[in-house]
Amino acid sequence: MSKENPFKEEPIKGDGFTMKEGDQLSQPTGPSLEFRPRETSETARNREKGEKAMREHLRQGLSPEVKKTPQTPEEKARRAEEEAQGNRDWLVGVFENHIKEYGKYSEILGIKEDGTLDQKKRFDDDAPPLITVLDTIKTPEKLYQLMHKISQECSELDISFETDPTGKWIRYRVSRKVGDKK
Repeated sequence: MSKENPFKEEPIKGDGFTMKEGDQLSQPTGPSLEFRPRETSETARNREKGEKAMREHLRQGLSPEVKKTPQTPEEKARRAEEEAQGNRDWLVGVFENHIKEYGKYSEILGIKEDGTLDQKKRFDDDAPPLITVLDTIKTPEKLYQLMHKISQECSELDISFETDPTGKWIRYRVSRKVGDKK
């Protein structure tokens, strides 16, 4: 049997598969077989174009995300606000689901000696704090700012705070305002 590769010139294609020689970025040096159920010639061409572009970006040391990042300060600010709005919407959804099931949402967060919130566990148990999933909420002041923004956007939510006189913890409660049924 000859050691020559019959697939070197042109890949063999069939319905839902492609057989071709590996390239420099993919480690296999011999022929490979890719099964792609329900792939048409058109979707295969589009996929191959995307993969080729990705390989070219990697060869140049650029990730595709680099070209997508905003260039102007206005675009950066707009994207940051969109991300913050998405985070607030997600948080409100969590609160509303919890309120439907339990009537309120409450969390006690520990405050470390340096004034930051404990990111690893709640003050009253070992569960990770929900609010610290958002990377920007690291201090009680940031928590107040976030909850103030949420209360402005969702007037049906009642948000209250309680703090430890010694400054070791802060509790926030989220419930539906009295008389507001959703």
